[in-house]
Amino acid sequence: MICRLTLRLLHYCCYWTEINLIGYKIELLEKQKVEYQKELKSRIIYIANKICK
Repeated sequence: MICRLTLRLLHYCCYWTEINLIGYKIELLEKQKVEYQKELKSRIIYIANKICK
């Protein structure tokens, strides 16, 4: 049986993975001189707020 702490850690790992992927995508878009969408930044802020709760 998986305890609550383990489940919480799994959620945090998923959030950080998503943040890293978004950050990587932003870096690629900046290298291509493409202006990235505000949605990417909004998503990072949303995830950060969920982690801080």
